[in-house]
Amino acid sequence: MTLRYEPVVPTTELPGPTAAYPIAEVRPQVSGLLHERQFAGGSDVGPGSVLYRIDPTPSQAALALVEANLPARRALAERLEGRARIRAVGEQEYDNALLQAESAKGFELQEALGGGA
Repeated sequence: MTLRYEPVVPTTELPGPTAAYPIAEVRPQVSGLLHERQFAGGSDVGPGSVLYRIDPTPSQAALALVEANLPARRALAERLEGRARIRAVGEQEYDNALLQAESAKGFELQEALGGGA
């Protein structure tokens, strides 16, 4: 047996699917029933493009519920504020009432800005 020098090109075979680099998967950031898809499969879309129209009913119902409860939550927080000052009500109960009122305000703002669930 005689050994001799011969250049060898290393190769590797890897089984599996491939995808082009500049392709991205489109996934929703909100949940809901889709009413309409606004793009064609394989078409180019840019930042800020409307891709789907979803059913606004669940978000509108949640917002209406928050708007209906907000005055009552604010009133409870205001009522408990005076009682908390004279220690006629526990701090935890007052803190919970404040938290509920502030949470409702935050949810209302989020919905108004179009960032609802």
